[in-house]
Amino acid sequence: LLDDSQRAVVGATYKQAGRDVAIATGFDLVAPDAEELVARAEETLRDAAPGDLVAVYCARGGLRSNLVARFIQEALDLDAVALHGGYREWKAFARDCYTPQPSAAPLVVIGGPTGSGKTEIVRELGLLGEQVLDLEGIAHHYGSAFGAIGQQSAQPASEQFANILADQWWCFDTSR
Repeated sequence: LLDDSQRAVVGATYKQAGRDVAIATGFDLVAPDAEELVARAEETLRDAAPGDLVAVYCARGGLRSNLVARFIQEALDLDAVALHGGYREWKAFARDCYTPQPSAAPLVVIGGPTGSGKTEIVRELGLLGEQVLDLEGIAHHYGSAFGAIGQQSAQPASEQFANILADQWWCFDTSR
């Protein structure tokens, strides 16, 4: 929504003139790019279906992310929420979500040599209702031997991979 220099201007305005003037300054900075921002939002969310929840965040989870979430709700007619505490809070959560719980069921790791059918086993277990974490599927990569051969979409960046991993891990029922 705002680049680093624009955020610096809004931050300085906030310190010097207060919240209301800073908000007005932010709107003034965004206004010339509003049409492009709408087009980017529509493109980014083109595959979102009614009922999907869109999570929006900024560095600290403040006014910017709340405004964008509201825009998505009103202009694009999608359910949207701002991530409380922003990306910093999410990263702390993602880091902490792997802490073992005393009541958690044991983890089972499927290992074996290349070509031994590990991916097929993980997929079948998922189809049978088991909770699986398909690392190759998340990475869009078949490991060191086959890489991205046959993958339909690009590999996520390392940080996005970690985010997807934490999100899936968090959704697990630890009693199973």
